[in-house]
Amino acid sequence: MVGKLRKVKNTPCQQSAEPQFVLRRRDIILGLVCAIFFIDTIAPVAAMGVSAIGWMIIIGAVFFFPGCLMVAEQGAAWPENGGLYAWITRAYGQRWGARIAWMYWCGNAMWISSAMTIIVNVFCQLVGIEMGLAEKALASILVVWVITWFALRPMKNSTGIINFAALVKIIMAIGLMVSGMVYLMQGHAPKNTFSWQAMKPAYGQAMVFIPALIYNFLGFETMSAAAAAMKNPRKDVPIASLSNVILVIGLNVIAVTGVLLVIPAGEVDIIGGIIDCFRLGLGDGTLATVIICLIGVLYLAAMGAQALMWMLATSRIAQATAQSHALPALLGRSHPRHDSPAGALIVGGIITTVMTIASSALSGSAQEMFWSIFSSTTILLLIPYFVNFQAFLTLRKNDPTPRPYRFPGPAWLVVALMRLAQAILLLTALFLIWVPGQPFKVANAGFIAIGVMLTLGVGEFFIRRCEKPAVTPDRPQGATHES
Repeated sequence: MVGKLRKVKNTPCQQSAEPQFVLRRRDIILGLVCAIFFIDTIAPVAAMGVSAIGWMIIIGAVFFFPGCLMVAEQGAAWPENGGLYAWITRAYGQRWGARIAWMYWCGNAMWISSAMTIIVNVFCQLVGIEMGLAEKALASILVVWVITWFALRPMKNSTGIINFAALVKIIMAIGLMVSGMVYLMQGHAPKNTFSWQAMKPAYGQAMVFIPALIYNFLGFETMSAAAAAMKNPRKDVPIASLSNVILVIGLNVIAVTGVLLVIPAGEVDIIGGIIDCFRLGLGDGTLATVIICLIGVLYLAAMGAQALMWMLATSRIAQATAQSHALPALLGRSHPRHDSPAGALIVGGIITTVMTIASSALSGSAQEMFWSIFSSTTILLLIPYFVNFQAFLTLRKNDPTPRPYRFPGPAWLVVALMRLAQAILLLTALFLIWVPGQPFKVANAGFIAIGVMLTLGVGEFFIRRCEKPAVTPDRPQGATHES
């Protein structure tokens, strides 16, 4: 499908040949919208009720906003391919960078399986057909490889798809609000009470939904993984990052409000809630039906492009890491014509396929195990962010590289915000294992722990194996690598 792959010897901290396609500032902003604004999580968040609006503003202010400012400084100071991997490598050495790159890439490859499941289920809802478990698994695998094929195309093609998907997401968020307003104009009352008291976050709800809210704001570093393809990353990354703070928080609030105007919080379907909102808001007339079908098609396309964005971002980091000889060489190989991270994309597609087959086999009472797998992959995706917050502080202290853009505010405030963000990530990981107020399920917690440790163990094996060729008879291994 992709032809013979070629090896590339440049390291992630080097700018290699002139990129075949240059990312403009508009591409960076839309790419971040595509990666961060998860339209498919709007329904689960809306299920919280009106208090979700308050929580989104709070989490956006204390986690997403500082994260964007942090990445703006890092991306401007070190505009190189690799993103998280390159920054953490600078702070703690190649071995730690490789560990983070492995978790980031492998965790995403496993998570994509769940995203494909949502796409297939929404498609079934849209066209009104029923599929068995095996048929849904086959459909999910087909979608995985279609998206992988697009990811292997030239960056110009991928960027066009991602930009289109970002615009679709923006239109859909506004469309949800318009749908809610049309519903009110037809004489209906809002299905939920909107007031300052209702928007006030409730402590119990926060514990249950913090993972979903945090997940809504991950991905603020994704475009920095392709910094070498940017015309002026030192200027473009900060502007794009700060623009997305306003865009993403605003779009989330608008979309959730639109859903809650039409559907009672307790009745929001976490998979079909978006389509339900349009159907209830716009009605069942001929024109409305055509519009809803068009919206559904665009919704599926946007979700596919979102998966494409994450595939590319994590695969570029895995590729950069492998090219520095810290991960298996296969992951560092590029497409011979399109220069896409073919090795990491194809291996990632295989991992996603295996996960899809495994999850489809876990039917009935074993479905809890599938969600345990999902929790494991989410924890794997949280760890790189936690380490990068720490790496940011370490580089500020030890690296004298000039900062074209600097995180504003006194040093103590910056440290406090980084620590707060890390605490939020730790709480998110905890709530993925155990939700306070519910029984502690030892089997599920044990399965999650085993899944995380197994993935980390396999990664550590590959990382150590890749280090061995660097050891010479004249130099002991301990003198060559950091621990």
